[in-house]
Amino acid sequence: MEIDHSVSMTSTFEDFIADMNRKGYEVKQGKHLAFRNSKTAIECDKQLRFIRSESIGYDYSEEALRFRIEHKEEYKNISEAKIKSVMNVGKSDNANLKSWKNAQNVSIRTATTLWVVKNILAENYGISIKDYAESKVKFNEAELFGAFLESYKTQKEIVEKKAAEVAAVDTEIAEISKYKRAVAAYWKLKPTIEKYKAENTDVHSLSGAELKAYKSNTQKWEYALKVMNETKEKYSLSTSELNSRLDKLTARKAELQTDLVRLKLQFENYEIIKTNYLSKDGYGFLFDTPERFTEIAQAAWNSHKRSLPPANRSTADKEISVEEPKKHISRFYGNSL
Repeated sequence: MEIDHSVSMTSTFEDFIADMNRKGYEVKQGKHLAFRNSKTAIECDKQLRFIRSESIGYDYSEEALRFRIEHKEEYKNISEAKIKSVMNVGKSDNANLKSWKNAQNVSIRTATTLWVVKNILAENYGISIKDYAESKVKFNEAELFGAFLESYKTQKEIVEKKAAEVAAVDTEIAEISKYKRAVAAYWKLKPTIEKYKAENTDVHSLSGAELKAYKSNTQKWEYALKVMNETKEKYSLSTSELNSRLDKLTARKAELQTDLVRLKLQFENYEIIKTNYLSKDGYGFLFDTPERFTEIAQAAWNSHKRSLPPANRSTADKEISVEEPKKHISRFYGNSL
């Protein structure tokens, strides 16, 4: 994809936009980042619509693209850790295709199990992949999904909390920016308002353009004063102090936004795994409905975790061969590994 290529070849978002322009794409920036291939439009002799980049996926939203450009290595690690989506085994698929899809799904389920053990059980309960592979600690499918759901809920709350922090800083930035615009309007209109007062302008003697200008300037002046007074009353800061606070808030927002994008990109893995568990060809396929599987999983995990040791985040996960966990997991999924 040309967007991915431009991301890999540039070091700033501005360079990325310029590179996309060189490739023949028109770029629309604003509330949503959007692209349109002008070369294709000319060749087809018709007006093509702009396509929002985020419609491809969150990784292509403006905030994610900025993160990918500035943190290439980190994004690569996040991307490589993602679990693949379970394949839909259709009724119309031939026998060979069905067999291949089923084998792929088993591999995806194996990778998911290892991910849950490593990132949830090992992290929170000190249960290593080695212990799990050697059956020192046993979990069935429902218990693993229950453990995953508990972590999913926690991680989702973390993402939502960080998003709320960004929103709060955004609100304050908007308020102070509004104050700055009001100050600019105040000083711009001050000579005009002072002239009105000095001449003791009678609004009834004005007509046409003069009256329109008088009303407009007076309204803008009063609004500017209102905003300035309200902001100063709320923050109890001078103009210079508010400007300094705005600079700090802007820097703070950049930090929080980077953290939020990182969390969202990592949380995508949780969304994929949850969908995989609950899809028609997913891991909970033996149960009647996704809701039923979720209910059973939560009850099974709540019962099982009472026997587990408390969180031990210092426990290091030992390196083991890929075959060990596969042998163990195949007892649940069959011998198609």
